[in-house]
Amino acid sequence: MSATNISGVVWILMIIGAVVLAAGAVVSLSRRRSNPVAWKRIGWTALSAAAFAVAFVQYGPFIGRAVGMEYPLSVPKALIALETGKARLVPLTSDAVKLVGRRGPTERELTVFLSERGWQFKEKTDNEFTYRKEDAVLTVHSRFRRGYWWYDLDRAPK
Repeated sequence: MSATNISGVVWILMIIGAVVLAAGAVVSLSRRRSNPVAWKRIGWTALSAAAFAVAFVQYGPFIGRAVGMEYPLSVPKALIALETGKARLVPLTSDAVKLVGRRGPTERELTVFLSERGWQFKEKTDNEFTYRKEDAVLTVHSRFRRGYWWYDLDRAPK
């Protein structure tokens, strides 16, 4: 398996495993040191952080639904996909109602993304784009924040 075929969740689990092994080594070394209390505290802190990370990865979808997000890891994964150059426009939700795009003129990518789903560009106002498909109208609200374009669609672009 090459590094490009490994998913992000597998990488996170590998990092968590390394942290757990390092924490176990710190706890076992604490028995040999002159000040074992400080080393034990560091080891238990690392183990607690690893347990929290495992719980977050395992139960992320449930936590996300509770706070109103579809999946809390979707934003960091989308930003990583944008920064590595794998995509220029990434849906944040499964129905593509929320999108994030790279810096620069991403309205072309938005128009291509929606035209693949049958929508045609109609007009652009200050921070809104309007698309038409037969008798339906789709309005896209855009904002530039923290170096990325964030798009909110008023309906799913099926």
